[in-house]
Amino acid sequence: MLKPFPLKKLSSLTAILILLLSQHVASAQQDLTLYNMKSVPQSMYTNPSFRPSDSTIFIGLPMLSSEYFNFSNNGFKYSDLIQHDGDSLMANVANMLGKLAKVNYITLSYHTDLLSFGFPVKKNFFSFNISENVDIRFGYTSDFLNFLWKGNGDPSTIGQPVNLAPSFNAMHYREYGLGWSRHINNKLTVGVKLKYLYGEEDVNTENTNASITTDPNDFALTAQANINVNTAGVINSFGNNFNVMDYAFKKKNTGAAIDLGGTYKLNDKLSFSASVVDLGFITWKTETTNYQSNDPNATFTYNGIDLNQFINNNSVQINTVLQNTLDSAKNIFKVNTLNHSYTTMLTAQTYLSANYQLLPKTTVGALFYAQIVNNYFNPAGSLSLSQQVGRWFTASINYSAYDRSYNNIGFGLALGSSPVQFYVTHDNILGLFMPQNAKVIMLHFGMNIILLHRKPVPKKAQL
Repeated sequence: MLKPFPLKKLSSLTAILILLLSQHVASAQQDLTLYNMKSVPQSMYTNPSFRPSDSTIFIGLPMLSSEYFNFSNNGFKYSDLIQHDGDSLMANVANMLGKLAKVNYITLSYHTDLLSFGFPVKKNFFSFNISENVDIRFGYTSDFLNFLWKGNGDPSTIGQPVNLAPSFNAMHYREYGLGWSRHINNKLTVGVKLKYLYGEEDVNTENTNASITTDPNDFALTAQANINVNTAGVINSFGNNFNVMDYAFKKKNTGAAIDLGGTYKLNDKLSFSASVVDLGFITWKTETTNYQSNDPNATFTYNGIDLNQFINNNSVQINTVLQNTLDSAKNIFKVNTLNHSYTTMLTAQTYLSANYQLLPKTTVGALFYAQIVNNYFNPAGSLSLSQQVGRWFTASINYSAYDRSYNNIGFGLALGSSPVQFYVTHDNILGLFMPQNAKVIMLHFGMNIILLHRKPVPKKAQL
């Protein structure tokens, strides 16, 4: 059994860096708590049929109305790796490796609104937003980390191909969204949001298959690699000829997306809702660079170094032998550099919800959330209790299970009505106070200007 090794001189800064690295990412951009806080206009980002009320006009202030952060690592927690042994810190690598799934994801998301507003027109509600979005996802396999820790002598992997290739997807884009919802009747409300997408930077590992196999007889290593990596706006965007206007508005990386949603009120107590958001794509044409394998079926076998050649020939240098080996591998795994356009898909998300009104201002709900990324199905479930006090205060608390994490208690608060509303939501309180024991750290907060639009009173009612 591999024993933990002590980190006697691990500084506070190093510990913080390890914590941040272990918390970056994954899964997603879920917003489970906000979904049940319909008094907050930004809840329509999770379901376009939602609206704050039929008498509310809202205005979102630039970079103040909606600030969203999500850090997650569904593979392991900081405390799975770094543990206390008296006054010392121990890196328990074996314990961390035991927590991993076959495929694991680290994710970082940041979304901010540059402008947003919405207003009612009879049975309709219209909204508009301009948002900057950054989504980063790093995928790694348990085989990769086990190989780094145990090498090629692990009996469980000898004779079996070990997948060493990580995946990496990073996208920065701007969204221009136009939303519309309508009361079809007293029971049904539907909504749709159309989005124009402007891409700024992207790195996309469309295909990064790389494996290594240890021969069970002579322990020779056979490597196979198939690489297809696309980038846009990464190499040349910030060079000497950088122009702000060209960067912000003149790139040809464009796309579109759509959000669809509906709410059905079965009776005075029970209602259902469903939505699909971020169903879309971006085509990247500006400053693209593509790296592709010359031969996707190429293999390279390394049989080790024959020591006899050094014994029999003193002029042979080990550096020369190693360099020749590396040159051979480079020639076999040659990578072509191209410059062509490509298309990436957004990560579509689905919400399904049922809510029951216990009291006039008290609601319980059940929510199912899912997304599929690179054939990886990532579900989540949540049970919530929401309480409204007048028009000025809404609170929500929930329990959620997601990202192989089952100790998530979330909360949401919305304070104020007209003219200013403040709100904050968090899907995991533990992540705020004990981040070393959390797989997800998520926060969404903002401030809205709320104006109450009163319907004109009919003349007969005024008499």
